[in-house]
Amino acid sequence: MKNNLSTKTENILTTELGFNAYLPDNYKETLTPSDDLKKYIHDSCIDLRKYLIDKHISIIFVNERMVFIANLGPGNEGKELLEHPENFGFRKQIIDPTLKTYLMLKINP
Repeated sequence: MKNNLSTKTENILTTELGFNAYLPDNYKETLTPSDDLKKYIHDSCIDLRKYLIDKHISIIFVNERMVFIANLGPGNEGKELLEHPENFGFRKQIIDPTLKTYLMLKINP
């Protein structure tokens, strides 16, 4: 993440707490799943695109739990985000090829 440090407010979508301890104050965690996600669920599908826009998410920390959450429900948006992040305005940033975690960074946030 250090290579991508920004001075503007950055909202990180994550399933883990603790990023704030390592990053400057302008980085804010948005923990999922959270109660504010409920208003984006319609017919058992999450309107993920709208959620990312409304919450101004600029970084997504993808781990096994995030993959599980993204694949919940009958909709395809979570799977599409994981397979084609560019369709949502993100790009994949590998942290370590041996880990099952990576970042998705907003393109032109």
